[in-house]
Amino acid sequence: MITFFNKLGNSWVAKIIFIALALSMMAFWGLGGITNLSFIQRSPVEVGSESLSSQSLFNQFEKERQNLIRMSNGQNISTRKAIELGLLDRVVQQQTMEMLQNQIREDLGLYASNAAVQKYVEQNPVFQDELGNFDKNRFYAFLMQNGLNEVQLSSILQRDLAFQHLTNTIHRLGYNPDSLSQLMYKYLNEKRDITYILVDPKRIIVDKTPTEEDLKNYYEAYGENFMIPEYRDITVLSIMPQMMIDKIQIPDSEVEEAFETRKNKFMKPEERDLAQMRFETQEEAQNTLNGLTAENFNQTAKEKLAQTEEMTNFGYTTKDQLMEELATPVFTAKKGEIVGPIQSPMGWHVFLIKDIKVAQNMPVDQIKAQIRKELAQDQAYNKMYDTVRQVEDILGSGAGLQEAAQKVGLETIQIPSVDMTGQLPNGEKLDAIINNPLLLQDVFTLNEGETSAMIENQNGFLVAHLNKIKPVSQKPFETVQKELKDLWLSEQQKTLVEEKAKTIVERVKDGTQLETQSALHNFKPIYAKNVTRANPQGLDETLLKQIFKQEKGLKSADIISGNTGTYIAVVDQITVPDGSEDPEGFQMVKEILSEKTSSDMTNGLVKSYQNDFGIVIRPDVIQSIFSAYMTTEE
Repeated sequence: MITFFNKLGNSWVAKIIFIALALSMMAFWGLGGITNLSFIQRSPVEVGSESLSSQSLFNQFEKERQNLIRMSNGQNISTRKAIELGLLDRVVQQQTMEMLQNQIREDLGLYASNAAVQKYVEQNPVFQDELGNFDKNRFYAFLMQNGLNEVQLSSILQRDLAFQHLTNTIHRLGYNPDSLSQLMYKYLNEKRDITYILVDPKRIIVDKTPTEEDLKNYYEAYGENFMIPEYRDITVLSIMPQMMIDKIQIPDSEVEEAFETRKNKFMKPEERDLAQMRFETQEEAQNTLNGLTAENFNQTAKEKLAQTEEMTNFGYTTKDQLMEELATPVFTAKKGEIVGPIQSPMGWHVFLIKDIKVAQNMPVDQIKAQIRKELAQDQAYNKMYDTVRQVEDILGSGAGLQEAAQKVGLETIQIPSVDMTGQLPNGEKLDAIINNPLLLQDVFTLNEGETSAMIENQNGFLVAHLNKIKPVSQKPFETVQKELKDLWLSEQQKTLVEEKAKTIVERVKDGTQLETQSALHNFKPIYAKNVTRANPQGLDETLLKQIFKQEKGLKSADIISGNTGTYIAVVDQITVPDGSEDPEGFQMVKEILSEKTSSDMTNGLVKSYQNDFGIVIRPDVIQSIFSAYMTTEE
């Protein structure tokens, strides 16, 4: 939230910590030092002493999914689709970052008072009018746009403002001298005007056709381009925890015991639809109560506070989403009652109880079925490891993989042909579940009839048996005629391009303008002015690097083999600024250097705390949370 505010206010501080956190954590599935523990511990994420509940993770995911739907103009995005788009990864990473930030804040004793929160909001440019005064309409519009209420915003700001004390200190340490900023400014803003041509091989006419002898010579010389790779016919056995669930029998007594301890998590808490007005003083709030009714609540808010109906509607909320001083009076009132004035860090509130949705429980049978499934998931890993040991023992006794699979009640997967990269003859890839590089590497060292080692794969294990080797072979000459003709033509054009480019450069260095030579050879000259390293104007990367090495003038004309073709370039003008005529640009470079230094320092701090606290992310627990919801969508 602070990041969002400061972006609008042209500040960088909170942004740095999130960049640093992202750099230090990388993709959260692969965090160094992060432990993937057993299913028995149900928290999906733990950072130090703080745990993220499954319900909190799902609620935050649903909130982000709904935001994504709104951004997509109401197009339905299922849970499965949102996960495929990477939304779940992002939410888990965000929640982990917040928890780590909380631990650092608590360890350092950082705290932001209610007064600091109110001052921050009132002085933030996002909520100010053209005269710099706090604008309530802008404030409520922001809350509505971001799906927040005042209590939620206050909680977020208390957390983020406290952490800013640390990042502000680090920023002041990240100072860079003017001399370094001067060098960086010159490097980024040196300007060059150039004239260049692209010697396009497609415009080169080859006035002959290849003979069959030419093609056969190319077939022999470039035979490696026309090879069929080695394929192997294999049988694969995949052993995954989800395969074990149906094999696990949970006693009714165990389900009953777990029911008594877990039944509360299946309760849907009471929700209340609220409307509200917020005042600066108790007197203003108290005066508003005179004659205030449910029927004229919105109209009064409009007259007293210039609030629209959307700003007045607080929306459905649960008791634990409100501050304690608000929660008790609001959730003890009856439907249609007006409650207040009540004081919070944001001022004095008057609420209308518009509607009440009573707490609901899932049917007992459904709760027990869900608990039975969770208990089976808890035991699935142990069952999987037992099965892996059984398979290894059976294979060790001399039995084949197919027999081992039958004895443990699993099915094998037959793959008639696959290469070392996991590609099939039709160009498709192996199914992601079994496309394991380590397994394929092992398979391609086996002799026919041998079985690979047991390979750990994602959350399970793989083992493969090699049935047959299909060695490397060359495609028949008759089947690659077109490819050979294309290769021959490409080589001919490449030779002619080199010859033509060399001729043009020699004449330009002798004093002939590049435009004249381009016209003689049917090429179009291209002009690029004020090219800088920071603003390459779409130039080929290699071309850009070379023109900043060239000297000015025709004598320095050069052939440049770029990523997108062969270029001939002449530097017409070089301008090196010192920053004196661009104080804003110079200051921006100075701030970028300071920010980079600060970011590196913050990154080091966060990494050290990450090691101290420890981070545990359980992908399998996360998967179990969402698998049930994806199943109901299908």
